[in-house]
Amino acid sequence: MRKIILYSLIFYTLLNLNVSLFAQIKFKVPDTYLTGNSPVNLSIGDLNGDFKPDLVVVNSKSNTVSVFFNNGSGQFGTSIDYQIGNNPYWVILNDFNNDNYLDIATSNFDSNSISILTNTGQGLFPSRRDYPVGTNPRCIYADDLNGDNKLDIVTANYESDFISILFNSDTGLQVAKSVNIGSSSIGHHAVAIKDFNEDGKKDIVVTNRGEATLSILTNSGNGALSHYQTITIGGSGYSIVASDFNRDNKIDIASTILSEGKLSVVTNVGLNITNFRNYNTGSYPINLTTTDLTGNGYPDFIVANSNENTISILTNSGTGVLGNKINITVGANPTDIVTGDLNGDDVIDIATSNSGSNTISVLFGIKEPLSNTLISYVNVEIFPNPNMGVLYIENNNYQYLPFEISNTVGVNVLKGELRLGLNELNLNLSPGIYLLKIFNLEKKIIIK
Repeated sequence: MRKIILYSLIFYTLLNLNVSLFAQIKFKVPDTYLTGNSPVNLSIGDLNGDFKPDLVVVNSKSNTVSVFFNNGSGQFGTSIDYQIGNNPYWVILNDFNNDNYLDIATSNFDSNSISILTNTGQGLFPSRRDYPVGTNPRCIYADDLNGDNKLDIVTANYESDFISILFNSDTGLQVAKSVNIGSSSIGHHAVAIKDFNEDGKKDIVVTNRGEATLSILTNSGNGALSHYQTITIGGSGYSIVASDFNRDNKIDIASTILSEGKLSVVTNVGLNITNFRNYNTGSYPINLTTTDLTGNGYPDFIVANSNENTISILTNSGTGVLGNKINITVGANPTDIVTGDLNGDDVIDIATSNSGSNTISVLFGIKEPLSNTLISYVNVEIFPNPNMGVLYIENNNYQYLPFEISNTVGVNVLKGELRLGLNELNLNLSPGIYLLKIFNLEKKIIIK
């Protein structure tokens, strides 16, 4: 038996512009789970070490956080609830004490505090500690700001002209420090942490309440921050996501414009982050997230429209312009969205918190490989050919790109799907001629 080697098989895929990629985005009818009163924010992560993503939601009118454990098939039982501060608004999961278990952190809007619930390792949270921050903390974000390999926490304070930073140490989180933003804003809705100026240090971006601006604070490396840039967007930003939206290795920013029903996307062009573009969403887009739903390597945008009982998906082709929105109905007054593979089928699923119906909606994604109608041309380069060994296929375009290898009489000897990036296939075939087929491309492979 011989093996073939295909060291670099590069795909160049041109889309037929007359065909919408929305055909690839399909979800089943949502499953619904009861929460506490007015669930406003969600987080996802494996809380009990079974390698299955669980869900956590904060209930603003119950003053609780609800933990939903995943049975592995994407089904969730009755929640376990824990008391936290008053009117909790945000929840994140991370390991704050370096014991390799995900802990829970919440912002408590009316208590002017955050709560940390420590994980026992089994997904139980009997220990809680509260830390004072600014007035009416809303969004919270965790990252290592001073390079000590410990997660610090930043809060955006709705009624303070500063953000709060709680640096982590060997003895736990320290007293919050107030950091002025350098704008005239009277408060802040949201915060995110990324390296915006490409110096290897984590910077901070915040939305400025009452202004159509974002502020970026650059990090000296030890957690000391200074105002770097004020960015104009299409309205007063509410929630925020920072990531590389166009794969140019620069961090871009997106923010929802609550009052105008828009998503404002700002492109990072190097020295300054400029060139915002607005896109229509549904009514009252309260939160957003990004993930690659179409499999093309670019993050798509998902927005919760709290006045329409829908989420909007805007696909990202990587050209700098988003596609038209598609709306999916969820529970009443959706407030937040998380994504992940909830049922283990290698397809991205969506969960939303719905404050008007006191529920979580879980939408399972339906995997639909690209059809021939979506591909107008595929070109590959194979070398060395013929040869023996392992087959490498570099897929630079789409997840779930189907391929077939058949012998000279048309019998299929291998069939599968190529993930985005480098694929390694081990083949155990007799010497001879084989045909590799990917959509309209057919390539002869010779095995000596």
